[in-house]
Amino acid sequence: MYRSQNRALKIYFIISVILSLSLFDAKQICAQTAKTYEEAIQKGNSELKKHRLLDAKAYFLLALQLKPGDKTVQNLIEETIKQIQKQDDRQAGYYNLIDQADDYLEKGALDLAKLTYQKALEIAPNDAYSLGKINEIDTKLAAEQQKQTLFQSKMNKGTQLLGLQEFDSAITQFKEAQKIFPERKITTEKIALATRLKNEYLKRQKLAKQEIELAQRYLLIKNYSSALTHLQKADSLTPGNTNLIAKINQIEPLARKQDAYTAKANEGDKLYIAKNYMAAKLKYQEAETLWPDNQYPKDMIDRINATLQSQKSNLNENYLTAIHQADSLFRIPELDNAKAEYNLALTLKPNETYPKEQLKRIDLMMKKELADQEANYKQILLKGDSLFDKKQYLASRDMFSKAQALKPDDTYPQKKLKEITQALLKQVTQEKSEAQYQELITSGNQFFESQNWDLSLQKFEMASQLKPGEDYPKNKIASIHKILSDSVKQRQINEQFAQQMQQGNLLKDGKQWTDAKKAFEKALTLKPNASEPQQAIAEVDSILQQIEDQKKINLAYSTAITKGDSLLARKSYQSALEAFKKASDLKPLETDPKQKIELINQTLGAIEQQKEVDEKYTVTVKQADSLMNQKSYELALKEYQSASGLKQNENYPKEKIKEVNTILLQMEKEKEQRYQKVLSSANEFFQSKDYQEALQQYKTALSIKPDETYPRQQIQQCQQVLAATLQKRKNQYDQEIVLADKFYHEKAFDQAIEIYKIANHILPEKPYPMEMVKKITKYISDNAIEDIVKQKTLIQSNETRQFTFKPIPVTERQSNYVLVRASNISGNSFNVIFTFGEGKSKNGGFVVRVPQGKGNHEFIIRIGSQYKWFSEDNNWISVFAENNPLEVSLIRISKSE
Repeated sequence: MYRSQNRALKIYFIISVILSLSLFDAKQICAQTAKTYEEAIQKGNSELKKHRLLDAKAYFLLALQLKPGDKTVQNLIEETIKQIQKQDDRQAGYYNLIDQADDYLEKGALDLAKLTYQKALEIAPNDAYSLGKINEIDTKLAAEQQKQTLFQSKMNKGTQLLGLQEFDSAITQFKEAQKIFPERKITTEKIALATRLKNEYLKRQKLAKQEIELAQRYLLIKNYSSALTHLQKADSLTPGNTNLIAKINQIEPLARKQDAYTAKANEGDKLYIAKNYMAAKLKYQEAETLWPDNQYPKDMIDRINATLQSQKSNLNENYLTAIHQADSLFRIPELDNAKAEYNLALTLKPNETYPKEQLKRIDLMMKKELADQEANYKQILLKGDSLFDKKQYLASRDMFSKAQALKPDDTYPQKKLKEITQALLKQVTQEKSEAQYQELITSGNQFFESQNWDLSLQKFEMASQLKPGEDYPKNKIASIHKILSDSVKQRQINEQFAQQMQQGNLLKDGKQWTDAKKAFEKALTLKPNASEPQQAIAEVDSILQQIEDQKKINLAYSTAITKGDSLLARKSYQSALEAFKKASDLKPLETDPKQKIELINQTLGAIEQQKEVDEKYTVTVKQADSLMNQKSYELALKEYQSASGLKQNENYPKEKIKEVNTILLQMEKEKEQRYQKVLSSANEFFQSKDYQEALQQYKTALSIKPDETYPRQQIQQCQQVLAATLQKRKNQYDQEIVLADKFYHEKAFDQAIEIYKIANHILPEKPYPMEMVKKITKYISDNAIEDIVKQKTLIQSNETRQFTFKPIPVTERQSNYVLVRASNISGNSFNVIFTFGEGKSKNGGFVVRVPQGKGNHEFIIRIGSQYKWFSEDNNWISVFAENNPLEVSLIRISKSE
């Protein structure tokens, strides 16, 4: 809609301009009513003041007609035209601003749109379109503010309900807030938080309910101890339940009493199993006293009485057993158990004096023990009171429980045990309160760190209610209030930040990278620690760097393509291939370099194939000529025929075929004699291990007599030996070529040449090594920096000749090579010593070995690898020929890339 309105305004403006121009002639006619120069000037100035620029221009043109060449009128016309142009520029600027403002409005950037419309009003102050758009934006902003107020109210209420654990109501409030602003993540996060807290709360409630149900089951069977354990677990899951606390207080004494009963009953069971019936009976009686309603102690006492009654049937034996057991217990001494056994014996035989005397002794000992226990009882009470005063309630409870066991009828230990229970309950309550306080403080701090001020404030206020005297929650509450009071300023910063980020993103979408970066940098000054503008700046920087890198790639690509095309035109296929490969590596998706690479590879393949044919033809003809000279005519005939098949247009092999056929016709009569002669020669070569010559002779013999098996067997044996030898030479050749190629690619040309020559010596028929030597030599020669010796110079035996030159630039020294061309005059092998230096100082040198034999030789030395060469300004090289004369035709300093 904004776009269509804007276009309508522009069309209206254009029509207005056309109408103005069409009325220009009419205005001129009206203007021509001025009769004099002065009148025309006066009316033109009047129109100019009224900003009727076209009318003013018409009057000034009339004045110029009345007074041609007048400078004043010409200046007025120029000024009027400038104002018309300026007005046109302002109108163009106005419509650009309107376009930009409409674009912002479409994208929802209301603040930016309003600011841009206001700028348009500076050009056209009463423009109805801009004023209407500003009113529209103000209405939208007011509605937005109203929505924001309602949104915040819903969020605050939801947070308050969340603190009161009214989870469903809180979720309802957050969902209503979410309907207002669906795009805001905070509502989703709040709903998730409330749902999680609700689930945790319901889970605790469910677990607590399960624990209470288990406790009820144990209460039904009067298992107070287990019931108490489950009730305490339920209390830890849902603290503050007064009914649950009351139930725990009610059951705790019963559980303690039940534990004491269980202990006595267990002791009775152990004694019963040991057949110490009287002692067991005493324990069961004590257990019955603790829990009169329980039938088990009564049943066990009846069972013991029945057992004792049955023992009377075998009186003497049972009596002696009881006496023996009682005496053993007396010696330990376990007086209660011993007394029980003596009583058993006395029960069996009431008139016996021994058990009566022992019982008297036990009574005296127990009285003394009782007196000691009384003293110990008082000490226990004193210790229990001391521990109680120190609030060591658990240890104090142990003391009073021990005292109660000593004197069950004494009310003081019972009273203290009740006080301890109450103190422990109070302590548990305080601990729970402290734990709740610490939990609230922890939650408050977590919400504070995440800047969730509402929840944080609520937690600290609840903590302060639990502990009114604590300063920490009060200080945090004051801090939050201060933060909230500063929120207006922060909101302004946030709005400015959002505006700059929005502007930056709009500019980024329009690929105005530099302006976008400026907007993001302004946003970063507003919030220096914000990651969003930092990431945006990094992204823009990355894009700018990519653009710059792409420019470099494009330049390098274009350079490589141009170089490749130039080299291809000169048929420098290998160098062109490298250039196009470089271009393809720079732009892998481009097809042009790939097509050029394929074309060159096909060309090189055809050249290599033709070279192989030429080489094979030359070798075959040479072999045929050699066989011809050796008078191995039959073999020579085969080789000439093979050569003719390789190059059918060549006349030489055809002529030689005719010549051999003529000779063979003449020799047919001498066949046997010739066969024996050739075979004898072959055997001699074989015995001397000259397998190559032997092979040729055996082949000649076989060609004379094709049906003979012996020469055929010998041929096979020779071929096996030669094949093994050739394979060994090929393996050695391949190793040397790999090493030489490595040196070549590393630009270590001197070492590469040395290894290529070794490879050539191994397989002289292979052209590759010497081709590479020529290529390196040409490369070094083509990259000349300085020719120190340019013409033939004779250096006598043991003579030193020094040659001067200007120092090589520092930037080129490390890649320097020295190319030497020289002739061996004597034919002997000898050393030539080269030395270099600066002034009178000698800084280094190198030695080359001239091979044996007269003729010309070339030497390449990597002098740039010597430290003193590139670190010093060397300006001379000397040559010393050791014991032999040497003719030097060239000493050239070159460089590699």
